Amino acid sequence: MATNFTKSGANNSPQYQMSGVPFIFNDDAPALSSDPDDCLEVNFDYVTKNIFVENLHISNNLRFSFTASGSIQNGPKNYIVVSPGETVKYDFRCKSLFFMSSAGTVTPFTLVAGLTTIPASNFPVLTGSINGVSAFDGVG
Repeated sequence: MATNFTKSGANNSPQYQMSGVPFIFNDDAPALSSDPDDCLEVNFDYVTKNIFVENLHISNNLRFSFTASGSIQNGPKNYIVVSPGETVKYDFRCKSLFFMSSAGTVTPFTLVAGLTTIPASNFPVLTGSINGVSAFDGVG
């Protein structure tokens, strides 16, 4: 009897039909910067099914994106803005998210994700370019 079962991949539809495994993360998004290294990166061990992001600040907007360069001050503006006190929900498949405040001070937030059992290593890297050439406008 074979014991070397294949692992689920990014396009395994049943993984996205069942309830996700809960993941909860609270932190402060760093102050607005033009340096991608200043973004707060949240990595998931498994591919997400859906995400909820709540901005806990009373006046700062929160940015999040799929690449570090997507959230920066002078970047391509490939980010989602969450208004103060707002919670957003999206059905996104990803293995990491990048957070940054839209102001000069930190912005606290809560991230809740439903995870599949697809290992993050079986999901492609989301990028706005391949070898320096723009390939996926809107990603980063």
